[in-house]
Amino acid sequence: MTKETLFQLCDICYEILNEIRDHLNYLNISVYKAETINLINEQIKQLKILMESIPSEGVLEPFFDFEAEKARVVPIPGECSFSMRVQRFIGNVELELKNLSQSHELEGEYSFEKVRKYKDHMQSSCPVGSKRWKFFQSI
Repeated sequence: MTKETLFQLCDICYEILNEIRDHLNYLNISVYKAETINLINEQIKQLKILMESIPSEGVLEPFFDFEAEKARVVPIPGECSFSMRVQRFIGNVELELKNLSQSHELEGEYSFEKVRKYKDHMQSSCPVGSKRWKFFQSI
């Protein structure tokens, strides 16, 4: 895989982060909180699958931090603690993606095996013809 493919992957990750942000905004006004939280968690899983194919130290740290924080937080009624945790997660992932896109040392093999394994499921959640849909078609 080329560095160009890596940049495509980063763009798709940013796209998913923007969707998560949109769902987070919807969560604040929605009566369908459980469904929206499930959708956000599904998108975080998809994002993790994509980022696991990047051969760089640290790109998965935001996911580990997110899970650790989730495990140690005592549930508070409402979505406030979830929203704050997701917002921190988004910021951490964006920082990793920014560092990744500015790095000049990332040459090498990118393994899309796990992405290929879940490709159909992930592609089914994207609009046909979108950038993300085309990316999944290409791998």
